[in-house]
Amino acid sequence: MFLVREKYRIDILSALILLTLTLAAGISVYVVMQRQAELLLSKGVVSLLLSNQRLFQSGMEQSLAGTQAAAKRPFVIQNLHLLASKPGNAQAPIDLQRIAQSALLVGFSGLSFYDVRGHEVARAGQFSQKHDLRVPLKTKHPAFLLWDGQFILQASSDIFDPQGRHIGMVTTEAKLPTMTAAFADITAIGKTGEFAVCSPVVDDEKNVDCFANRISGNEFKRFPRMIGDEPLPMNYALSGETGLIFTQDYRREQVVAAYAPVGSFGLGMMIKIDQAELYNPVTEQLKFIAPLLVALLLIGMLLLNFLVRPLVRKLVNSERETHAVNTSLHDTQEKLRSIYEGSNDALMLQDENGDPGGTCVPSVTTAPAAMMLPRPTRTLFSRIAPNPTSTPSSRMVPCTTARCPITQSSPTIVGFPGSA
Repeated sequence: MFLVREKYRIDILSALILLTLTLAAGISVYVVMQRQAELLLSKGVVSLLLSNQRLFQSGMEQSLAGTQAAAKRPFVIQNLHLLASKPGNAQAPIDLQRIAQSALLVGFSGLSFYDVRGHEVARAGQFSQKHDLRVPLKTKHPAFLLWDGQFILQASSDIFDPQGRHIGMVTTEAKLPTMTAAFADITAIGKTGEFAVCSPVVDDEKNVDCFANRISGNEFKRFPRMIGDEPLPMNYALSGETGLIFTQDYRREQVVAAYAPVGSFGLGMMIKIDQAELYNPVTEQLKFIAPLLVALLLIGMLLLNFLVRPLVRKLVNSERETHAVNTSLHDTQEKLRSIYEGSNDALMLQDENGDPGGTCVPSVTTAPAAMMLPRPTRTLFSRIAPNPTSTPSSRMVPCTTARCPITQSSPTIVGFPGSA
């Protein structure tokens, strides 16, 4: 029963070792794949953010530069100076109107000139009448980013004459189609992706006004900068930091968010995606790899059973046979011991050659063999060899004769000194 249990124990241990190695290999592969996917996808999110950051910054800078150029045109300054000195001049508004119309050809959707008293003297194009969100920009002159079906930059600039006197103002609006296209391309991020451009709320440090876009559509609303004591990614962007973070968003969902400021305009930009979707490619691969690992494990266990079980069976059978032989020898020894110890007669033993001349003791060299001699025999041998623990001796003749032991070959008397 013990050997049978041992056989099953070996089988179970072998299967467990194979299972452990297979799981270790599978988990190692999964961890490596997860880290590689996390690294590549995170780099992709950061690259997309930085690309959009440069796009937004250059688009707004270009529009603001156009407004400044319009405010510094000599012909504009000349006509506004004329209106400042002669308010009733009829030709100056006509010339300013022609200049405003030409400005529409260089990217403005609307442009207006105002005289020194703040009266509009020329207007071309169309200005936004309603907007979903309008946020101020940190610029030298007043500027706003607004959404009216698309991003629009509204900017104003004072106009001065060569002597530095204020003579009027120009207000422009410019559509930003490249920024709108980048903002709308949310599918480049993912199903749970979100692209947001936010501005701090005036007189409210805890909230931000955001242009947010996700698969479900655009949202233009106010979001908190912190959840409890934990800053949200947009808070870092508005603080002028750039980076990537694994954190919770305002929905308390685990996300991966890349954030950065948009130049010096006081805006923050963020692109985020749920961590579940970020790791989805690895999870999808795991669905394929897991059954494969199970199949390989089963095949390995079958091969292990096919190749190792015969060896185990031989080993178990060998141990069983050895155990049986040892038991039989032990039983035989005990029987002989009981026979010798129970005898009152001296025994005459032949040597290993079976010489009929009569050898008192065979060639025995161990004490247990001597112990197997009956007491009369040990008494008889002790008279012949008082110290016979390892005495090379003799072919011994019966001690009833007067002859002494004759040493011929190599029989050895073994016993215990002085045993009686």
